[in-house]
Amino acid sequence: MDGLVVHGAVEVMSTMDAAAKGLGYRLYVIKEEVAPLAGSIVRSSFFPVTMAVMAVMLLGAAAGLYVSACRQYRRRIAELTGQRQKPLAGWRLWRLKETAREIEYELTGESA
Repeated sequence: MDGLVVHGAVEVMSTMDAAAKGLGYRLYVIKEEVAPLAGSIVRSSFFPVTMAVMAVMLLGAAAGLYVSACRQYRRRIAELTGQRQKPLAGWRLWRLKETAREIEYELTGESA
């Protein structure tokens, strides 16, 4: 093949086209071995660790958002009641929302 060396190739074929024959050109077809894109990713040791880190990050983000929402409602309750100290209303978001709604209703009901 006229000294053509291709590293990593499985097969190198040289063909001569009839039209190219008169011009002296040669066409080389290089076939490389098939590389699976993600065939062995599940069996690798990197995949479970990555999935665990992603799960922990997702749970951490969800917990952070939950705590942030609870703090917001606790501040709102403290503002509505006029207390300087944060009321011990717990960390149940649905209960904090309900408490804030009840206080707002009582404040608007008394002023009307």
